[in-house]
Amino acid sequence: MAAAVDEIRARGNAAFKRRDYAAAVQHYTAALEALSSSTAGSAACRLPLLTNRALAAHRLGDYAAASQDAEAALGLDAANSKAAFRAAAARLALGDVAATARHAALLQPARGVAAQALPAGWAALQQHAAALLAHQQRVEACKADIQQQGNGQAVRQAVGRLLQVLAAEAAGEEEEDGAELPAGGAAALLEQLAGMLNSAGSGGGEDTPATPAVPAAAAAAAAAAMDAAPGQRGWRLLLFFLADPDPRCQAGAAAALQAAALAAGGGGSVIWPAEVWHRLAAAATNWSGGSSTAAPAMQLLAWAAERDAWVRQQLLTHPLPAEGASSAATVGAGRLSPLAQLVGVLGDAKQLRHAPPAAAAAAAALLQHYGHDPVAAEALRVLACRPLLALLRATAGVDGMAAFAQEEKQQDGTGAHAPGGAHAPASGAAGGGSSTSSHLDPEQEALEALRRKLAAVYIAEAVALRQSLLSAACQLARGAHELLLQEAVDSSSAGGSSSSGGGAKRGVAAGAFLIELLDWVRELHSQQPRRTQPVLGPDGAPRAYAKRRFAADFKDNPAGDFLLSLDLQDGGDSGGPAAASGVGVGGDDVFAAASGSGGASKDSQRQRQQQQQPTLLDLSLRLLEHAAAASPAAAALLYRRDLFALCDELCTYCTPAVVAAGQRLFAAVADRVAAAAEEVVQGGMPPSLAALLLHSGSADRRVAALGKLAAVADTCSGDDFALLCGVLPGQGGGGGGGRAAAEAARAAALGSAVHSAWQLAGGEQAKAQAAGGGSGAALQRAALRFLLRCLERAQRQQGLRPEAAPRGGGWGAIGRAPLEALLLRERQQAQQPQQPQQQEADGLEKLKRGFFAKPAPKATGAAKPPLPSRGAAAGTSSGASPGAVPPAAAPSSGPPPAGGSAATSTYKSGSVTIEELPAEEEEEQARQAADSNGVAAPPSPPPGAGRQPAAPAPAAPAVAAAGQRNTVTAEEWAEAEAVSESGDSSEDDVPDLADVYDSSTCLPAEVRRARADWLATPMEKKLRWIQTSSDVSVTLALPPGTRAADVSVSAAGGRLAVGLRWYGSVYEGALHRPVKISETHWCLDSGELQILLAKGDASWWKMLVEGGEEKAYVDILKEAVDADEPVQPYDEMDEKAKDLLDAIHERQAYINAGLIDPDGFDDFRVVIGENSLKPPGSGGL
Repeated sequence: MAAAVDEIRARGNAAFKRRDYAAAVQHYTAALEALSSSTAGSAACRLPLLTNRALAAHRLGDYAAASQDAEAALGLDAANSKAAFRAAAARLALGDVAATARHAALLQPARGVAAQALPAGWAALQQHAAALLAHQQRVEACKADIQQQGNGQAVRQAVGRLLQVLAAEAAGEEEEDGAELPAGGAAALLEQLAGMLNSAGSGGGEDTPATPAVPAAAAAAAAAAMDAAPGQRGWRLLLFFLADPDPRCQAGAAAALQAAALAAGGGGSVIWPAEVWHRLAAAATNWSGGSSTAAPAMQLLAWAAERDAWVRQQLLTHPLPAEGASSAATVGAGRLSPLAQLVGVLGDAKQLRHAPPAAAAAAAALLQHYGHDPVAAEALRVLACRPLLALLRATAGVDGMAAFAQEEKQQDGTGAHAPGGAHAPASGAAGGGSSTSSHLDPEQEALEALRRKLAAVYIAEAVALRQSLLSAACQLARGAHELLLQEAVDSSSAGGSSSSGGGAKRGVAAGAFLIELLDWVRELHSQQPRRTQPVLGPDGAPRAYAKRRFAADFKDNPAGDFLLSLDLQDGGDSGGPAAASGVGVGGDDVFAAASGSGGASKDSQRQRQQQQQPTLLDLSLRLLEHAAAASPAAAALLYRRDLFALCDELCTYCTPAVVAAGQRLFAAVADRVAAAAEEVVQGGMPPSLAALLLHSGSADRRVAALGKLAAVADTCSGDDFALLCGVLPGQGGGGGGGRAAAEAARAAALGSAVHSAWQLAGGEQAKAQAAGGGSGAALQRAALRFLLRCLERAQRQQGLRPEAAPRGGGWGAIGRAPLEALLLRERQQAQQPQQPQQQEADGLEKLKRGFFAKPAPKATGAAKPPLPSRGAAAGTSSGASPGAVPPAAAPSSGPPPAGGSAATSTYKSGSVTIEELPAEEEEEQARQAADSNGVAAPPSPPPGAGRQPAAPAPAAPAVAAAGQRNTVTAEEWAEAEAVSESGDSSEDDVPDLADVYDSSTCLPAEVRRARADWLATPMEKKLRWIQTSSDVSVTLALPPGTRAADVSVSAAGGRLAVGLRWYGSVYEGALHRPVKISETHWCLDSGELQILLAKGDASWWKMLVEGGEEKAYVDILKEAVDADEPVQPYDEMDEKAKDLLDAIHERQAYINAGLIDPDGFDDFRVVIGENSLKPPGSGGL
């Protein structure tokens, strides 16, 4: 029987995890019935079944059944905290405050319950229950006072009189005594009632006067009088006027509801009757008919959730108790919590279309509060209603809302709506577009046309709503990690159920939220506007100009932000529509300052606030960062969906905040996905490498990134080097840009790679890391190496002396004096003589000369002479016999050749390569001995040549020990070698030692010098490309001696990647246009790599890879002429080619009209004739 009960209970637990609470209740009931029929049933078995069934019933909204089961569990174990909490929560939902207080008292730590063992939400339950109990006591006292005409008669009569007048106004009747309403009507009466209930007071605003505070006791008495009124007439009247179309009545009713709730709850809790909760929840989620009550009702719910934790954790996340009937009679799958209903309508496109924007914004504010409360966030996760996906879909669906679609309809000429919220109807706007426009004067007609263009790229209310929705999603994702993980990663099982013991195979896939979020960011990225920015050359000076994106809340358009700076309202403020709306349009766009000078200080303040607000792209990227950092699975899923391609494009923005967000995404994914980190390091792109340096949490990855950055710092593009140094695009010429530009420049400098390297190499952070040794010391050395490389290039760019510190960007943040002190110290160290015996490897003891020498064989009869060291010179020492005759020859394994003093020996132990260098005095002795024997000592080989195995040569006798006379013959050499090969050697003590050669250093000097020269050559001098209409030919210079086996070329995935086996990635980027991968060929010819790319379409390329240097139009025209190919007809061109020709015609028209001076333009379009590039059939091409 026990096994059967356990099996039924397991099925109930599985149903509960699936959130099938009705099935879970059935299984738990079956298990309890089985225990009841068995004599073996015990309290230990019944207790978890009762508590679990109580929780399942509570989730269904069956609070009576939940209370019954929880109290039964308390009968078995009075100290069970879970049972006590669930009993108290169920009784509170049923309105039994006395029983709630009794059960809550069992949870007091003084009764033996540890504070750590208290259920989550216990503090909120206790506070709300105490406030509700006190309010009910005041209501009972008020009712008794009404019967006895007691002390509270004045307050009761005042409230009753106001409610009586409001009731008459609601019914459309006159007062019996003929009293007249105040001048403001019902709105004024509601304000008076709110004033009587308001114990906190209000400071007022632009449209509402200040409200003085009343004593807390008087406010509480007024709230009790509201509840004591017959049939709760006061609450119903407030709900009636909340639905009034008059905004003043709505505001007055909402203020009275807020004041009454706080007065009833003692200022800390929100106390409303059950009828108010039901009506507010129903009105807030009714968006289908465009009800005017939805917005104020949703705002009240958001306000209540902010003020009262119990409202967040329980009231809104569970079905509301039924009105006027037993809750058990209405329990079912159709009953949803108010929050589940809210999320459902927010994510429904049809419901959202008719939603008032204020209601959607209030819904976002409500969900945002759950990001600050972990208990409430867990309750929201249990609902499994996917609020993050709903917020994201609402953000994407804002353009389809009827409130904003109506503004688009007004573009027919009947009237225009400025984004600032002010309608600007045309005079006589009663007819259609054509009839109306005929009555407009040219100035008014031009104004209407500008308004229509502005509405097509920017609507302030829509931007404000999207900012609210995205801000709520960001806060929710940051504060509710489990909720984010639940929506980002979709876990699925295959191969059987895990409960069956078969070991179900778990798999993960990207959730709908993750997929749609990435698509939304890409769409938003494609809509960002562009501005002309300089393309920096290797010397840091502009060499060309190109269009680069920047973050803004208006769509890309030819006019840029010019339309937003205009005042398109009739008689409006000069601050433009953006100032009137109070919504930021530029955010991080520090260059989009207002051009008007006649605005008031209020407009300037609004514009400063707009620039400080994050843009939609900033908020979206922040949300994507939270998703990438949620778990390694989420990061891997984003990596597989080509997130790094998007990050590469983000790093090309001229908005520093977007570049920083792209780098944080690089680091977040690389820290969690090993393949992603390897791609970043091997790719060798400075923006992504700087991302690991700045934001990675792994010291090893930061060391690897610093090593790559040090290698490319001298050869990377000017824009990449400016990014490493923290120099903003367009910065460096002088002041300007205002305070926002200065703050952005300072933030970029402090967040630059060189400033971070300085902190690692010479700051307090470096001292702390170096003290720990290991990776900390390696990180400090790598940072110093990278910093010195950047210093050298910055000095060359600015034309400075070697001891002078660079200026601007991260160099300015470090300071002139510290940099010059570093340069002086490095210069002094470079001038000191090198110690050849010093070992650079950390923790390695100094090794004496002759460490690699094979010792003399052990004595076997006659004494054998000791073997010389491999670095010994030819000849004899001062104690050697001058008549010793050297052997005629020696085998290759014998002693080193003459002049071998410059030769070196190396071995590798693990990952450390050690090189033995000869001492200077031994070199001199070898040369003297060679001269005395008439043998000329050969010159020392070039550096590194000694690492190659020496060729066989006539050997010279070894140098004997001091004070001894010894001669070594060829036979003795052979015998000594035989003994050595038998294993009798001191190297047996270190078995892992072997004479090997490092492949990166065992190269001839000329090869190493050629490779160094090649690395120092800028990429623009090594790479060139030409094109025809069908293919692209790329030529890349490689170091002399490069073999085909060392080269790798790939054009897969639309990216051109060239690498060398000994170096890594040489050139990589996304191709400008698609190519045919199967027809890609390459070969090596005279030290140059020739790559032939077959174009995927017959279009002309302006650049080889995205973000690369663009060719001038005159060069493209020259290539087209030199190709001598038939010209493609206009109708067969793609859209980009057609746009290019249209732009040429437009530019030619500007030149003909005198609007553009053709002098100074390096553009072939300014010299093409009028009919030279017209479509076919019109006299041109």
